[in-house]
Amino acid sequence: MSKIPDLSWYAGVSQKKNLFARCPFATVESCPRYYQSLSLSAQTGATEIPAKEDERLLKKWKKATSGRGQTNTPHRFILPTQDFQCLQISVQK
Repeated sequence: MSKIPDLSWYAGVSQKKNLFARCPFATVESCPRYYQSLSLSAQTGATEIPAKEDERLLKKWKKATSGRGQTNTPHRFILPTQDFQCLQISVQK
């Protein structure tokens, strides 16, 4: 059976590898997955990214990830479902 990649799993792997327990790229400017997960989390009641900032970031990451299986649905240009959201976002909820 596969392990569920939750915070305990992530921290354990990090500890075994003598690494930090948080992703150094977990910012909307550094990681498209982090941005997309944060943007989508507003649909579940989390604080929204301001509209202008969200639009700017969406354009940035669409441009940077063009050709990687884009769809026509906004904010779904990288990951097909929220099942693949950034772990950093999922542990902040």
